[in-house]
Amino acid sequence: MLNDNTRLIRSDEVLEAELDDEAVLLHVESGRYFEVNVTGKRIWSLLSRETDPATILSSLVSGAERLKDEERKQVISYLETLVGLDLARAIPT
Repeated sequence: MLNDNTRLIRSDEVLEAELDDEAVLLHVESGRYFEVNVTGKRIWSLLSRETDPATILSSLVSGAERLKDEERKQVISYLETLVGLDLARAIPT
């Protein structure tokens, strides 16, 4: 389970191709493809360098906007899915 301070980064085993507002990710070792929408693409971009869920969450909103609890849970769940599929990895601290 991730928390706001878990450090995350993309897996080295993933290749990507951008398609307009979407992206396709290929996990090289498993040969599995994944298509991500515009929000997923933004999150993927943020994972290009070591970051944490709190930073990702704040980057998805602008100005005074705030993510609702359900939206926040969805983003955390998405990040956990990326880690579970070995598309991203949690960095031990």
